[in-house]
Amino acid sequence: MKYYSYFFTRQDMSPEQQIVQTAHAAFQLGVHSQRVFDNKTAAGDGFVPCQFNEAVIPEETYFTLIGVRDLGALEAVERILEKFGYRYEKFFEPDLKNGEFTSIGVYPISEFHRDILMAFNLLKITKIG
Repeated sequence: MKYYSYFFTRQDMSPEQQIVQTAHAAFQLGVHSQRVFDNKTAAGDGFVPCQFNEAVIPEETYFTLIGVRDLGALEAVERILEKFGYRYEKFFEPDLKNGEFTSIGVYPISEFHRDILMAFNLLKITKIG
């Protein structure tokens, strides 16, 4: 089975910053995915089933990068993730305005649970200004 991890990054930053913020979210997601979860936490409570700990197989996990316009759009994505029960991690860049919200990493989900996320546009690196 294929698994997908989605990353949402603001595009109101330089292309270099977009890449770095996405990498921060991926690293944070990787670190936090190693937390211990019981079966109820990992698969229940109204959340979309996702992969944690040893269940994550890197060779079977695909990364999808999504670009969002700005902070407001990223906050809107977070509301959508909450509404549909996706588990995710947020990254706040400490060097931007005292810790500004820049990116989101969604825990790996099976190919059968990504329908809502497929509606978003892929990240296209563009220069700002």
